[in-house]
Amino acid sequence: MNIRPNLLNPQGLLAAMVAMALSGAALADTAGRVNFVTGEVVAVKSDGSKRTLTRGDFINSGERIETNKGRVQIRFTDGSFLSLQPETVFGVDNYTFSKAQPESGSLLFNFVRGSMRTVSGAIGKVNRANYRVKTPVATIGIRGTGYSSRFVNGVLLVSVSKGMVNVANDQGNSNVSPGQTFQVRTGEAPAPAPENTTAGGRADQPQSDRSGGDDSQDNGDDGQDNQVADNTGAQGGTDNPLVAGEQTTGNGNTVLADDILGSGPVLKDTVTTTSNGNTTTAPLYSLASPMLPNLSDGGPSQTSNVSATFNATSYRGGLQNATIGGVSASSSGINAGTAQIVNVKTRIDADGDGISFGEWTNGDLGYTAFGSPSVLKLAANQFMPYIIGTTTGSMPTPGSNTYVRYTLTDATTPRVLAGSSLGGQLTQLTIGLDLSSTFLADIDMGLSLGSSAAGNLANYTTTARGVTATVSGNGLSFNNLQTTSREDSACSTSCLTSIDAFFSGTEGDTLGAAYVINGAQGSGIQGVAVLDQSASFNIRPVLDAASAYTFSSPLQRSDGLFHTLNVFATFDGNYGVAQGKLLDLHEGDALLFSLGTAQAVSLYTDPQLRYSLGEYNLGTITYDAYGTQNISSPFSYVIGLSPATLPAYNAKVTYDLAASGSQASTPRFAQPSTLATSLDKLSLTLNLGEGLLDVALQASTGTGTGKTTYTASRSGYSLPTLVNGGAFQLENRELLATASGADTSCNSQAGGGCDTRLSAFLMGSAGELLGVSYAIEDIDGKGNNRLYGVAGLGQSGSTVITNNIQGLLAGDSVTPSFSGMFVSDHKTGRGDLTYEGAITAIFNQSNGSLLASQHTDNLGVTFSYGQPTAPTPMNSTDVTHYKNTLSWGRLTGTGIASFNTDGSPNSDLIMAGNSLHYIVGTPTTASLAGATTTVTYNLVGGTSPTTLNKSTLPVGSLDSGSLNINFGTGTASLAMQVSLTLNNQSPAIASMATTGTLTGSALSFANFNTTDIAKCPTASCTWQAGGFLAGSRAEMAGVGYRLTLDAQTGATPDVVSGVAAFETTTPPL
Repeated sequence: MNIRPNLLNPQGLLAAMVAMALSGAALADTAGRVNFVTGEVVAVKSDGSKRTLTRGDFINSGERIETNKGRVQIRFTDGSFLSLQPETVFGVDNYTFSKAQPESGSLLFNFVRGSMRTVSGAIGKVNRANYRVKTPVATIGIRGTGYSSRFVNGVLLVSVSKGMVNVANDQGNSNVSPGQTFQVRTGEAPAPAPENTTAGGRADQPQSDRSGGDDSQDNGDDGQDNQVADNTGAQGGTDNPLVAGEQTTGNGNTVLADDILGSGPVLKDTVTTTSNGNTTTAPLYSLASPMLPNLSDGGPSQTSNVSATFNATSYRGGLQNATIGGVSASSSGINAGTAQIVNVKTRIDADGDGISFGEWTNGDLGYTAFGSPSVLKLAANQFMPYIIGTTTGSMPTPGSNTYVRYTLTDATTPRVLAGSSLGGQLTQLTIGLDLSSTFLADIDMGLSLGSSAAGNLANYTTTARGVTATVSGNGLSFNNLQTTSREDSACSTSCLTSIDAFFSGTEGDTLGAAYVINGAQGSGIQGVAVLDQSASFNIRPVLDAASAYTFSSPLQRSDGLFHTLNVFATFDGNYGVAQGKLLDLHEGDALLFSLGTAQAVSLYTDPQLRYSLGEYNLGTITYDAYGTQNISSPFSYVIGLSPATLPAYNAKVTYDLAASGSQASTPRFAQPSTLATSLDKLSLTLNLGEGLLDVALQASTGTGTGKTTYTASRSGYSLPTLVNGGAFQLENRELLATASGADTSCNSQAGGGCDTRLSAFLMGSAGELLGVSYAIEDIDGKGNNRLYGVAGLGQSGSTVITNNIQGLLAGDSVTPSFSGMFVSDHKTGRGDLTYEGAITAIFNQSNGSLLASQHTDNLGVTFSYGQPTAPTPMNSTDVTHYKNTLSWGRLTGTGIASFNTDGSPNSDLIMAGNSLHYIVGTPTTASLAGATTTVTYNLVGGTSPTTLNKSTLPVGSLDSGSLNINFGTGTASLAMQVSLTLNNQSPAIASMATTGTLTGSALSFANFNTTDIAKCPTASCTWQAGGFLAGSRAEMAGVGYRLTLDAQTGATPDVVSGVAAFETTTPPL
């Protein structure tokens, strides 16, 4: 046995000096000592007092280190090292350690900003759960020893050189393996940093105590870590803070590498003891090897409940014997026999758990199967690999809705089963486990055999997605995986591969795996590998790409916020912190949005798959007609399922941030800022029954005396027309935000507030959610900055409005009390354009549409417009009830839209295949004789125009309109603009401008001509219009219009019909 003398090295001597220099009480508060310092570095106590640090000074728990332009290296009493670079602020918030009780040690550091690198000591190995480094964006924990970190401008970088580091915050957590760098930003989950990005500096053991004081001292290792340490780093021998498996021996070999020199870690032999009549066998191991199927008649290549002995004479630490329980009543197992044990590598962590692998070769390998001994003869070029590890006490559990990824740490050389001199390398083995309901795995494996120089290189690739594992004991088996190779003809189509793995480590954070590629190289390729957990995160739901969605973003455009209706999208289904992110948005063949190089952050998907929201940052995106953009501030979006049905026509529905199902992004600045932000309130009430809208939005920036609160609210505002399934926007200073607190620039702008743009749309199966994007513009008063974000709002309440026009339902006793306009796109008959000033009207209780409106025409015939139940009910669309005063809509289909009082059809007004547009309202009964003012009425809504030849489908939209009435002279003027697409022609604009008269409360306009659309190239097209005033103060007006289009050669004249609603804020009464 190779015995090392127990001598104090320089590090141990320093620790001893610290201990002797201090009393017991003082030692409890002392964290460490300055190893060297350059420049003016200060320690700040909790009371604010400062002291300048010099070499040899003690560092106490509770102090904050500020390096300014200097740098400092500290050795802590548990043997750890810390190196702080210039412009770093680092708090030793809470540190306790006693070498007599290392398991009770703990540390809490506060990394405020700057750069640091460290090698952990006893606390990080004996009680790693008590090792925490806080940063403003995440917390760092360790599963190893060496890492560096930098936190500058709100971005945390963590680079690992040895062991493993865990970086966690509320958005997720990731394990960072050697050679990896992860980054974290505020509100984002830890994620891999861009390629070639590191935290800077090596994370090996810093300089030991040396003389001198210039910056060149802090330049990395001085060879002090080239010593073999005990396995805990906390007891005896040396304080070198490196665990076994990361050390090097005196000749430069790693302990985890070829340790044939007789040194290095060894797993403990299994021992059976009896105490008080109780027999205990420990430790028990799990084992994986292509040898195992020989012991179980073709069973899996992994098993647990293994007793083992190590330290074979041919190779220190090699597996000499393995006895397997549970295979049969007789003992089964493996013994090395005369076989040599080579290429052994062993790793033991601070908890005493370990994993080891090696190969048997060149001899007789003994094994016992079902009580019968046998021998496997191995030639000098034949190798049988194995991997054995401490059985885990915490195996991952399905049903946890998490995804755990294990990546390759180390492995044996891939070997040809039949024997070969070919060398090779396992280049990749990653196993990702979906634990949502069972063990579903994603597997990626790559290996090479041979060499290019020799002309015999062969590469093998194995890829599998969503394969179900066979669970056996403490492990998993995957069979019949497809492996391909272009160079190996035996696998040109595919070879079948099996992978068997067991969980090891205290927390199941290591996999020991054995693999066999059957048929490769004529017989097969086999090997074993160590995989460590590299990431763990919650599985995110992913929206269905087959559904129609509405999308909105506060991205600023010349025509408002980015808002797209009834589109299709694709989402990222890959596991990871960006799972569920929006990849692209398209409408037919038109691509509206696509993700380029920008990173997706702060993602959320509704568990019921109704909506998703998120942000992109730092990279490119392509959107709309604006092309590819390089974004430097977060791009927020919300996308929701287009509803199949909407809330009831007479509902008053409130959507609120505090309601169930709600989620919001963090408000963002358009310009870079370090100020904290929050969305404090967001509530919208849609009063569909009365056509009103209430909005309340409150967002805050900064904290303390630097806090600013922005408040935008409006009640009783006219609800914009809901388009395409319930979407609307507030633009052009319809909503203003006032500011209170540190920055009140908003309050000096026009109207006393910042323009607040808001885009909203109903989402979910029945409009039970509301998607919102908002932007408070020009918050600095200079046009340079804005505050924006998105949200999905749940429904907090819904009531039915009954005290308005649609309260007169079928079966009610009604009196002639309405005025109305009825416009048909039928060519002839009374329904062309009809005004009635005294009608009865009843409405459908389920959807609010007009059922019947009885009146007597100028010939004395009494009949009704509406939709009787026989022979076929009419369909209704564009139904709107507005502020207790107006109701409008459109009846379509094959039913009868006009009938006599006895229910029989009116012969002139059978509307089969046509549309009937209607607008009715409570009449203005007060005398207008005393009114003398001129009043302007603005368009507030209307039906979509239809034509005779395409009557059941809209042919355009009512874009704008205004009505002016001079009550003193009884004259009126009407102007409207309609966009039309007729007979596959390009869209055209049809404009009307005419004058008319007011008689009582009825409006009539002279017919007039227009030549501004393609169907009127040589002659005129004729407009007709009429209307009425509504409301107790004549505050509204209903208008019906018809446009008769020119007859082209060999064609029949066409008719465009519709109704419009107008309102004024300065009524004449």
